Amino acid sequence: MELLFKDTVIGTISGLNNEDSWVHGIFEANEAFNQYKEFFRAIVCEEGFEESKFNCELLNDENWSISKKGSIAGIYIPAIYEDGDISFRYR
Repeated sequence: MELLFKDTVIGTISGLNNEDSWVHGIFEANEAFNQYKEFFRAIVCEEGFEESKFNCELLNDENWSISKKGSIAGIYIPAIYEDGDISFRYR
């Protein structure tokens, strides 16, 4: 499974498991992910998230999706942690 921002693949997701409406897995970044690292660090920061620091395109749920075997499904902005864990919900 691949994680996409708009039409750009930014990494792969494996080891999926579901918990209620959440999907959890292991995220493996590719080079394209580097430009999003600061955004994801801020998203999962326990001290709070300051939306004004980021481009509104990143905050638009419509720009986030996953691709699995050529099929694309919309997701809400995922949470990607430093240890590679990822959590997301389908839209």
